[in-house]
Amino acid sequence: MFGKFSESLAHRIRWILTVSWLLLIASLFFDPITAWLTLPERTFSPFRLDPSVCVQVQGQCIEDAPYAIGAALFWGAIVPISIFILLVFGHELWRRICPLSFLSQLPRAFNSQRRMKRTDKRGQVRYELAKVDQNSWLARNHLYLQLGLFFAGLCLRILFVNSDRTLLGLFLLGTIVCAIGVGYYYGGKSWCNYFCPMSPVQRIYAEPGGLFTSPAHTAAGGITQSMCRTIDPQGNEQSACVACQTPCIDIDSERSYWETVTQPDRKVLYYGYMGLMVGYFAYYYLYAGNWTYYMSGAWAHQEDQLATLLDPGFYLFHQPIPIPKLVAVPMTLGLAAVASISIGRWIEKTYQSITDIIHPLDREILQHHIFTLYTYVCFNVFFIFGGRSFINLLPASAVHVYEAIVVVLSTTWLLKTLRRNPDRYLRERLSNRFRKQLVKLDLDVEKLLDRRSLDDLSTDEVYVLAKVLPEFTQEKRLIAYKGVLRETVAEGHFDSNRSQVMLAQIRRQLEIGDREHRAALAELGLDRADWHLDAPDQSKVADLKRAIGYRQALSRVHRVQQRQFGNAASSQTQLNPNDQSYAVTARELKRLERCSSSNEGGWKKVGILLQQLYILSQRYRFLDRPLLKKHQAAVDLLKAALEQKERRVVTGLFQQLAVAPTGTPQFASIERTLAGLAPQVVRDVLSQQLPALRQKLHPQLLSNLQRFAASAPTTPETPPADIPRSSIAKSLKAFGDDLDPLTQSVGLYLLSEIDFKSSQDVACRLKENSPRLNRLVAEMVDTLLEQQNSDACPLNTCPTTFHTVEKLLCLSKSDFFGGIRSETLIELSYQSRILTYESGEEIVGSDAASREMLLLLDGEATIETRGVNGKVETRNLMAHQAIDELEVAGHPGQSGKISAVADGT
Repeated sequence: MFGKFSESLAHRIRWILTVSWLLLIASLFFDPITAWLTLPERTFSPFRLDPSVCVQVQGQCIEDAPYAIGAALFWGAIVPISIFILLVFGHELWRRICPLSFLSQLPRAFNSQRRMKRTDKRGQVRYELAKVDQNSWLARNHLYLQLGLFFAGLCLRILFVNSDRTLLGLFLLGTIVCAIGVGYYYGGKSWCNYFCPMSPVQRIYAEPGGLFTSPAHTAAGGITQSMCRTIDPQGNEQSACVACQTPCIDIDSERSYWETVTQPDRKVLYYGYMGLMVGYFAYYYLYAGNWTYYMSGAWAHQEDQLATLLDPGFYLFHQPIPIPKLVAVPMTLGLAAVASISIGRWIEKTYQSITDIIHPLDREILQHHIFTLYTYVCFNVFFIFGGRSFINLLPASAVHVYEAIVVVLSTTWLLKTLRRNPDRYLRERLSNRFRKQLVKLDLDVEKLLDRRSLDDLSTDEVYVLAKVLPEFTQEKRLIAYKGVLRETVAEGHFDSNRSQVMLAQIRRQLEIGDREHRAALAELGLDRADWHLDAPDQSKVADLKRAIGYRQALSRVHRVQQRQFGNAASSQTQLNPNDQSYAVTARELKRLERCSSSNEGGWKKVGILLQQLYILSQRYRFLDRPLLKKHQAAVDLLKAALEQKERRVVTGLFQQLAVAPTGTPQFASIERTLAGLAPQVVRDVLSQQLPALRQKLHPQLLSNLQRFAASAPTTPETPPADIPRSSIAKSLKAFGDDLDPLTQSVGLYLLSEIDFKSSQDVACRLKENSPRLNRLVAEMVDTLLEQQNSDACPLNTCPTTFHTVEKLLCLSKSDFFGGIRSETLIELSYQSRILTYESGEEIVGSDAASREMLLLLDGEATIETRGVNGKVETRNLMAHQAIDELEVAGHPGQSGKISAVADGT
């Protein structure tokens, strides 16, 4: 909601609030006016003191005198309003208008932030904006620090600054100085994220989102919620994010919430805040002996606050307790926080034990339910007391309306927030990405939506629409899915288990099979299970936003130079190296500047795909080792799978080369590199797709590809025979990380034949790191691990044989089953069974109808059939020959006698 209003308007509001706040602080030091409103004779003023009212503190009436209302206004109105804004309108409003946050950005506005001197290998010096190291103590423990500062602030408030206007003014000015100092020392919103004592309060009331918070994960634009932004000279808003914290509440509060909801510091925050709040309000009763002292607001203008520091800190059962107030305040708040944390953990364990019996919940959802209820209780308890001195000045009917509004808004927030869960969040996020892909495809959807737009559709309606659109062909579905996949990878979501589950659901709804999914991964250069461990450019959302902002600024500078210098403007435009407003390091600067040109994006993808093709070609050549020839069935199956992947990668390369700019250094050598890595595959793809490639590829590139592919050797070089078994086993381990279950399982089977101990190590790693293994892979992993305590032996000689993979290899040897889809071959392996016969034994009787397809694996067999003239014909069966395939397919009623001729058939 408020994340969408313009930055210029937000800037004006910040100025107004900041000036008003500074005037309020000034009034704490000198205010000759507002005390006049509190005089007893000012009957028209709601702030006047009533001499007939006695506010007792420890059994004695305190003496009231006319007072300036600055402190009472700050504590009784401004602080409660900020809490109300956070829960109802969300952090996106408060973080954009907060005066303290605005003042902390003054060093940035004057371009005077601290910068770190960096010298590269060539001796060039540059200055990078200082940021909080994400691995530092501060980054890991900032919530504890902020909660500690909040505790200290509450103690200071009760003891020193509640009613002493001078000390309150100095306290607020000191806070402003600290905020500006942090803004100088660290870039971004480091004050808000790492130091501000109110930041934990913001997280409690504003996460996962306020009642009217605009969702960031379904936003159309690149600038969301309260993320840092600036206005360029043309008046356009652009990102000013420097990635000072990841995940960042300003970019996406709900994502920040779900990624940290189970962390221990969050539990201390929620449970401890409840205790501090209850302890704070309860102390006024424990100190004064009644609630009138707090509810009247007399504490905000008590003249002798400092004189009471050594007075008894408690007054219970009409008796003062001789513990100084200076000690009683931190003791009360500290004990309340510790007790609340203990109670919170007990509630958490109790709730978990109950849900385990009724309906088990994920840890995130269980914690979310508890945090949501805590926030709901905190909000309502706060507004029973917060601002009560001002609320009580209203007529009784207005007080009831106020209380009803608080309850209705908080209850609405409760019902809305309890329905949220991480799966729903991710599903909406992926749905929004899919919606954007539909827009790019320019499909005619208006006729089916009855004047609604794609943005008006719910998450489920988007996928329903995709199924009924007549022009949304399977090809376009795959294009749309690739777009979703690409954005998911770019934002750092792809490597989570929950994302994998959500993507699988999308594939089912779009009717995209696992093979198409793996083909899409191959085109992105991600056809490995462990790709995220060594991917150099896996970006998180904060870094992505920072890069967008820098590129926008870079593009703007380039446009200005072009207007000034025409075509002579440098194609490698750089921002002022000393003006590192985006906290870009030297390495990132080079990468982002390359990406700003039209060349880099395409060539980067080409480089990734070439690297993937190199890995595949090396694996393919490695399978020709002489030691592996006695396991030819497994080798042939793995080679076939690798050839399919190479075709996908080569097809993806051709698609990238179709849009890549010509006349660049990369373009000059790409043909020889591509043809040299997989010459046979390149020849096959060129012959199959030649008409389409003639329209897409540059003629010179196509000609060179054909020439280099034709001149490349057809057969690979003969590998040396003296490679040790350990080196072959080390190379075979790579198949254990493949995404294709057939390749993964057969690769592990082959590894077990070469080095059984290594195959067990891989199986153990897969079992620990991959909770959702494919059925075939899981079966093989379990079989390997069953042999942990036995001597190492090949699987086919161990007591427990791996039947499914063996059947898979047997089927693959048959010409009849050769070349079918891997999913079908795996399913056939599960449906088939292995039978053994002795010499002379009938396999199929003469009177039995053929209802099965048989495949001779080993031994000898004959089949006797009766011809049209009634003559019996006998023929021998060959190894790996399928029997009765035509009869089963076309004439299931025909019969024939099949007999074993040799033992062990």
